[in-house]
Amino acid sequence: MQTKRINLNCAVFCILFIALMSAISTVIFSEKPLNDHFGFSLMFFAIIGLCLNMSYIFMNTIRDICNP
Repeated sequence: MQTKRINLNCAVFCILFIALMSAISTVIFSEKPLNDHFGFSLMFFAIIGLCLNMSYIFMNTIRDICNP
């Protein structure tokens, strides 16, 4: 019997996507400048993390295709 494993890259991608959506909602619905700055900084880090994670997934996919 084979056990299914959760892919770590997928989990990190989902967590960063949730952080990005949380930051966007914080910026949209906040009433204080402090929350706006926090939301923008969280958005910045989430976008950078998503870009790095997607490039890592892309490079692993290319490597798996080229080296079966």
